[in-house]
Amino acid sequence: SRLAGPTASFSTAEIAQASAGGYVDIVSRCLDARADPSSSDGSLSALMLAASNRHLPVVRLLLSAGAVVQARARGGERPGATALHLAARAGPLVVVEALLSAGADPAAEDEGGAMPHELVSSWRTSEATEVRAALRAALSRAVLAEGWVTKLGTERKVWRRRYALLLNEQLRYYGDEELKDLRGAVHLADCENDPTSPSRYPGAPGPYSLELATMTRTLVLVFGSAAELNTWMARLVEMRARRGALGALTEGGGSGAAAAP
Repeated sequence: SRLAGPTASFSTAEIAQASAGGYVDIVSRCLDARADPSSSDGSLSALMLAASNRHLPVVRLLLSAGAVVQARARGGERPGATALHLAARAGPLVVVEALLSAGADPAAEDEGGAMPHELVSSWRTSEATEVRAALRAALSRAVLAEGWVTKLGTERKVWRRRYALLLNEQLRYYGDEELKDLRGAVHLADCENDPTSPSRYPGAPGPYSLELATMTRTLVLVFGSAAELNTWMARLVEMRARRGALGALTEGGGSGAAAAP
């Protein structure tokens, strides 16, 4: 059992090294001595090291001790990665599921812009098919909207079929529904206006289109039905309204009361 009392935890490289090697007894002893479960080796946290080396018992032990599941790598091969990024790359499924159950964000991006499911490799990841499916399902629960769209290319003005995900403040689009083939991402934080429909761009391959302008580009999407178009329009408007509300709250110093005119 863990020691009781208010004694503060301390950071130590020993627990990180033991986590990388899968030494459950040493990790447990460190935790009993009040080692911080989120200790790192300077680049990766103990949880990241355990996950990347497929040490499920250590992963569970660190999570039960309160390791920060969304901690970010400060170096290594993937700066900004979370434990879920590294587990997605390594597998197996049980490690990924343990992290998801602990609240790991399937939509988190590392510094290179990659999400966990985009790091699954058919030759590197243990149980790659199962890991990808679990991350795909978790991501679907986090998206605002998703589905097949016809998208106008940015450089070559060619219409292409893409599977699109609308997440918080960004659109990601893929060449497949399994999300193996990322084709691009558009960050929407700088959108100044709500989307308009139909698009003004000539030659849209269908009547159910929308247009959304950012500071750097104009996004044109065509949907298969009016219902799909309406869903995406509503989600985009909601996303922008939520951003505006958060901005007003920040300007007001975090108070829930409206400022006097």
